[in-house]
Order: sequence, then C-alpha cells, then structure tokens
Amino acid sequence: MRRKQSGQAIILGVLFAGIVVMGMLLVYNQGSLISKRMQLDNASDAVAYSQAKLAARNMNFAAYTNRSMIANEIAMGQMVSLISWANRYGNVSSIVNAFPLYQTPIIPPVPVTYANVLTAAFSAHQIGGITVQKLAKPIAKAWPKAASAINTALGVFQRLFAASTIAAQLETSQAIIQSHQPKDQLGATASNDIAMPDVGWMFFLLNSMLTHAANGLNVQPIVSAVNLLDLNDDTDLAVSAVDGSFNVGAGQGTQLASEFLGGQSGQLNSLINGNAPSARSQADKDATTEAYQRYAAVVNTNRPEFTRDRHWSVFPVVGRDLTFKLNFGIAKFEINFKLFIGAGLKADGGSAYRVISNTKTSFNQHSDIEKLGWSAVDMMSLGFSLEVGLGIKWRVCLFKCFGGSFGVYPPKLEIGFPIAAGSHQLVNRGKDAFKAYPQYEIPLTEDGQYGGDPNDGVNNGAFSMFHTMSATIGSYAAGGVFGTKPTDVTTTYAGPPAFLSLGDNFRSTRVSYEYVSALATDTTKTDTSDQSGLIPDDASGPNENTDTGLNKIALSTQSRMGANDSAANYQKVVWGSDNAISSLSAAEAYFSNPLQMSITNPEPASLFSPFWDARLKEPSTIAKLIASGDVAWRDLFSALPRTASGILNHLLSYVGGRILDSAMDDALGRTPGFVQSAVQPGVDRISSLYKSRASSAANTLARYAE
Repeated sequence: MRRKQSGQAIILGVLFAGIVVMGMLLVYNQGSLISKRMQLDNASDAVAYSQAKLAARNMNFAAYTNRSMIANEIAMGQMVSLISWANRYGNVSSIVNAFPLYQTPIIPPVPVTYANVLTAAFSAHQIGGITVQKLAKPIAKAWPKAASAINTALGVFQRLFAASTIAAQLETSQAIIQSHQPKDQLGATASNDIAMPDVGWMFFLLNSMLTHAANGLNVQPIVSAVNLLDLNDDTDLAVSAVDGSFNVGAGQGTQLASEFLGGQSGQLNSLINGNAPSARSQADKDATTEAYQRYAAVVNTNRPEFTRDRHWSVFPVVGRDLTFKLNFGIAKFEINFKLFIGAGLKADGGSAYRVISNTKTSFNQHSDIEKLGWSAVDMMSLGFSLEVGLGIKWRVCLFKCFGGSFGVYPPKLEIGFPIAAGSHQLVNRGKDAFKAYPQYEIPLTEDGQYGGDPNDGVNNGAFSMFHTMSATIGSYAAGGVFGTKPTDVTTTYAGPPAFLSLGDNFRSTRVSYEYVSALATDTTKTDTSDQSGLIPDDASGPNENTDTGLNKIALSTQSRMGANDSAANYQKVVWGSDNAISSLSAAEAYFSNPLQMSITNPEPASLFSPFWDARLKEPSTIAKLIASGDVAWRDLFSALPRTASGILNHLLSYVGGRILDSAMDDALGRTPGFVQSAVQPGVDRISSLYKSRASSAANTLARYAE
C-alpha cells in the first residue's frame, strides 16, 4: 500500500535558515562596525576641519584689523604730508629773503630786488600755505592721539579674538562630537560613545601651541625617535625595529619634523606671532624687530601718491639722443651723442614712515621700534639742468675681427636756486626728531624716500642736486625749517601698535601647521550580536610581522609598540580603551588670493590679506607616529599635566598669560600716566574674567572627556 510522503524539504529549510541567520548576523555586525567607524571618521574630520576653519577665521580677522591699523597710519602720514606741503609754501618769503644773490637789484638804479619779485610772484602760494597751516595743525595734534588709541584698541581686540578662537575650537569640537553620538528613535542622544581621548587632547594642545607658541615645544625627541625607525617597509605607518638593524636615510627625522611642524629642527616659528614694542626676551625682540620692519614696509608700500611723491614742474627739456653709424669696409664705427637741456621750476616732496633718530638712520634693533614715525620734506627750486654724453663703438676686421667701445657720460648737472622749503615730523618722543636735512636723506640722492620717479628724468625727488641750495638755505632761514622749531614737530603719536603677524616659515609655503584630531570609541559599546573577536589577538606587543590589534576592524592608528611594551595598555591609557576604534584626521588653513594676477609668482601669505580658508588633508607621518605610540608625545612638552582637565587648564592659562596679558600690558604702556590709575582696574577685570571663564570651561569639558 503506497502512502503519501511529505516533510523532506523541511530539513533543507532548517539548514538554509541557519545559514541565512548567520549571514544576517554577519551583515548586521559588520554593518554596525562600519557604521560606527564612518560615524567616528566623520566626527574626526569635522573636528579637524572646524579647528582649521576657526584658525583661518582668526587670521582673516587679524588681517582686517591689521589693514585698519595700516589705514590709520597712512591717514596720519597724509596729515603730516599736508602740513609739510603747507609749510613749504608758507616759507617762501623767508627762503628767498635769506638767499644773498636774491638781494641784488634787477636794474641797479631801481631798488627792486629778485627777492621782491619772487615774493610777489609766489604770494598766492604763501597765503595758501599759511592758511592750511592754521587749519591743519590743530587737527594734526588731535588726530594722532585718536588714531593711536584706535590702533591700540585694535591690537587688544586681536589678542582677545585669538584667545576666544581657542575657546571656540574647544566648544565647537565638543559640539561636533555630541552631534555625532548615536541617536535613539526620537533623535535624542542615546549614549556618549565617541570621545576625545588623552592623545586627542594632546593634539589639541599641540595645535594651539604651534599656532601661538611653537618655541615652547621641544622638537628634538621627534627627530631622535624617527631616526630610530625603519620607514621603508611601510609608508603609511612607522614600524618599530626590534632587532637593532635600522635603514634610515640621512636627515629623515628632520625632514618629517619639517613636514609636521612647518620648519626645520631648531627653527620653529609660531604660526601667529604677537608683536609689541614691549617684548622682553632676546628671541622675542629679534622676531618683533623683523615684524615691525615688515610693518613699516607695508605702510610705505601703500602710501597714496600725495604722500609718497608730491611733484609738479614747469620744466621743459629740449635735446636729442643721436646715433651715427660709419662703415669703412674693414672698419665700422657707431657714435652716440646725447645732449639735453632743461630749465624752469620744480617742486618735489615726499613722506616716509621710518625710524626717526638723531643718532642713526637704519632700523635694525628692537629699541628702534619706538622711534618709528612720519617725516616729510618739500622743496621748490628754480634752475636748469644739463645732460651730455658721447659714446663710440668700433669693430675692425683684417685677418681677425676685433673691436671695443668707449664712452663718456658724466652725471647730469643740475643747478637750482631756492624758492621754498618745508618739513614736518610726527614722532613719539620729541628728542628723536630730525634737526638737519642730511638726517632725512643723503644729499644728492635721486628717487629716494622723499619723492622721485626712476622713469621720469625731471622728477628726481626732494634731495636731488637740483634742490641742494633750497635745502641749504632752509637749514638756517627763519630759524631752520627741518625740525629745529617745535611747530615743525608733532609729538602726539603713541608709536606703532601691537599687532599679530604670520610666522616666517609660512610666507612661502602659504599653509598653516597641521590641525590634528584624534577621536575614539569603545567597540564593546557597539551593537553587535556578540563581542567575541573584538579584543586584540596579541596583547604582548606586535612587530611588523604580527597581525595584531582588533581583528574585526583594522585600525590605521592601532598601537605597534616594541616587544617590551604592551599594545593593549597603550590603547587603554592613550586611546581610552584596550578595545578602541580610533580615528585620526587632519586639516590645514591655507592662503589663496583669488584676485591675484600672477599664477607663477603668487602673493606671499601674510596677515595683511584676508584670504585664508581651510581644507582637510592626509595626516602626516609624524601625526600617525604619535597616535600609534612610536613617538612619545609627552616628550614634546615640559611638565605637562597627566589629565585632560590639566592639559586644558595648562593651555588656557598659557593663552591668558602669553596672548592676553601682553596685549593688556602694551595697552597700559601707551596710556598716559595720569589715566593709567583709572584704566588699570578695567584691564585687570577683563583679563581675570577671561581666565576665570576659560578655567571653568576647561573643567566642564574635561569632566565630560574623562
């Protein structure tokens, strides 16, 4: 009797169901780990990018405020120029009456001298000059006080903004970490799995110190540690050599330190330097002197035409530049003859922002910074010029060709008779003011600091040969017009302001230091079907031939310590867990002026152009070495606290001390003594308030981190 058969398929179904369940669990586990890793990487990238972006914003703020300071300096220079220009015309009568040759009668029987004629001819100029003197000088005394006070305030704001940027980087980093934490179904934060471990706080401290105090770091441990590594087998991560045989190229440690730190070993520059005339250490004095030299150069480069070169003339020039060629077969001659004659009236002048001192003319010492100020000179002369020259080139060919040249081109001869001369100075200390015209410029200098155009043969500046007599007569006429009279010197200038500048190493590279972010999460907190296989296979310490670390997900920053160290302990101490998933990211601020015209010769980076932005980048080799433990990161710092709260308090107290206090001291130093007692309490309150809030923020953030 045949019976109906059924149920055979259920056996296969059960087998396939098990396979399907295992596949689903595998996909779920791997998906959870990958999702966690992506979430961690995104958070780490966002933290690094935000730090670089805030740094770029700080540098752009410094650039805008520096440009404002420059504009105020130039405005003061324009005022000085206007007064010097007015003084020149106001001194016409004094100058022409002091020149002996002008006292000769034009026609001997008639008592009308050349001085009478010239005074009458330029009477309108003299009236205009005296009028401008009366109107401008009261303003000139008040305006430098106001402009100096504004520049001092801008310098303080720069330091406050720099300190606030570090606080903003802290708060933004924590906000980003919080926003990337796992969420429940309602969108609320379910847990605080992602955290910034100790090595992350170290990188934050390193980022801030490289920005403001690179000279406080000890780079030699990095160089020494890298020189004891073999980087040839693994280009992404260093592998400790434990057998004593190393294959290291010459200067490898220095090269990688340069890549990471933005400069050669022993030549570190802070990304942002705070400059103030009150610098104390010799190293700060040297760096500050160079910064103010560049500051003065920027001021002078941006002078408007009236400040830089005040020139007008009625000076027609006639002449020819002739070349004759003679060919006699075996001999050829080329003769050049030049003859130019000019006559008429020339008025020249200019103003310069420079060191004003009775004892020196160069700017090469820190003490010269307080002597920076504005000086202006204006001359007007009547005369003629003569320029002649003769040149011969010859070539003779017999059995062999030979030749040569000969030329006589004497300097241009100029003779000018005085009409007017004037000057004005804006200084911090009246005792430094120039008293004689050779202190302004070497006589007979063409196209110097006080006007002139190398492309214009008529416009040779205020100290050319043409104005020598005007300068000479002006030195003693009317008591002297080059600084001997108090009315020709204004002393209401407080000196150059404190300001922020870019470190020298970054002017040509046009990128900042590396802003590194390190975040981690514990794999035991990851939602998986089980936790097996999430712990390291070998906790005794790997070498380059051992597959260690987490075997469920490979970490580019997992520890690869030497045989006598514990990778698991390093992970736990530095990354916060012996089962940590870690992520390392980097970003940088970079300078790119979209308005520049030259691609082959781009504008050097500076804190005078607000064209800084940020971008992500691949972490440098040394950043990976520090993260992996091959380089002991604590050796970079001296007496660094061991806790996150200690690291943050160390950083913020340093910022308050180095960045903020120096600005406040400089501001008080520029305040008149009778005002300091009223201003001091407010300055102390601002500094104390910042430090108190910074310390509170550090403790709050550190408690979360720990």
